[in-house]
Amino acid sequence: MSRRTDSEGRAQPSEKPIRKYWAESPLGKYLNQSSRSDSDRNCMACGGYGNERAHIHALSYGGSNLPSNIHMLCSICHHESEMIEGYSYWLWLICKASLFHGGSDMTYEMDCKSSSDKTLVKYQYASEYPEKLKEYAKEYETLSIMQAWEIPQPMALIYLSNSSRFGFTFDEIDLDEIRKITEAPLMKKTSIHMTDEIWNGVVNA
Repeated sequence: MSRRTDSEGRAQPSEKPIRKYWAESPLGKYLNQSSRSDSDRNCMACGGYGNERAHIHALSYGGSNLPSNIHMLCSICHHESEMIEGYSYWLWLICKASLFHGGSDMTYEMDCKSSSDKTLVKYQYASEYPEKLKEYAKEYETLSIMQAWEIPQPMALIYLSNSSRFGFTFDEIDLDEIRKITEAPLMKKTSIHMTDEIWNGVVNA
């Protein structure tokens, strides 16, 4: 992978400082649970093996090579995320991390490898999958929509700050922490005050 420099002449960091940054960040809890250690090699979105450096705000749009602007993703999630930015990106990431484990959203259970080998391994447990579809319906709906369209920034912001009201299972995200590190101009321009009209329309519908 090319170690392209940013506008300040910084080269892309290696994987270790990126993972260390997010393991220590307050926003790390929103990443996939199998990627929260700085020693993991998993995708921060789906939890599968992922070692591609993906810029949150693209280098081509002025993004930096600081660890706070890079997530480690698998090739599939990297491709999915390339056209998503701002609050919509964070909504996509959190929905994906909520649904997937080890690169799959299939339900599973842990059981012994055999009667003689008590090593715990993961087995598919498909009978629980329909219930998962119901419980995480809003996350699935959102990811499905985002395969073809980007959710407008004000709407994504409302979803992130009022997740439970809209049926999401994840906790409201700490928007202040995102704003501390964001490099996307559109996120700086989109404030909660700009969403009043949309919010009033939603709650009065």
